[in-house]
Amino acid sequence: LFRRKEWAHQLEHKHVVHRSLGVDASPQCGLELYGGCVDSMVDGDITTLTQTSFPLASLGHGHTAFADKAIALVWMIWLLAGPSRKRVEAWCNSVRFIITDWGTESGLATCPDIIPIFFEFLTTGVVAYSRIDLNTRLFKHAIYMPGWNHMLDNLAKDVLQQVSSVITFVSLRSLPCFYETLHEAASSRVS
Repeated sequence: LFRRKEWAHQLEHKHVVHRSLGVDASPQCGLELYGGCVDSMVDGDITTLTQTSFPLASLGHGHTAFADKAIALVWMIWLLAGPSRKRVEAWCNSVRFIITDWGTESGLATCPDIIPIFFEFLTTGVVAYSRIDLNTRLFKHAIYMPGWNHMLDNLAKDVLQQVSSVITFVSLRSLPCFYETLHEAASSRVS
């Protein structure tokens, strides 16, 4: 509720807020836990940078497709920014970056605007996917940015798959050490 009040205050006082979202899901015991965090900066002032965690969503078996994750994300945004449609739309319009892996969530930056069907779902309990306008965007000003950790994971996986002879030189017991060294080297180059 604190975040809702904070967002209402920012809207009322016409502050310019820029947000980046980081979202991902992880399969756990038959469910997929879906969550993320939000970095927010007000009026371009770096000293106002804050990070907030989204409420966690659990997606059941058979409900982990892109549409399910998009609806769950809007639900998490509604919990942080709602309760009105105007507030949720304004919050989504303040998002500039969506950071995630190359999986299902990578399409969120170009997701059609599903806020109308989300609010219809809140009153009717039915998600009318057929009524989504595919020419709109949920995050009108956002671009997709692949997360660094997943880029390193995928790079290591690709290298190991393409160079099968590496397996003969690196025992399975030393792979964690190899990965840690690779991660440290990449981190030092980014810094």
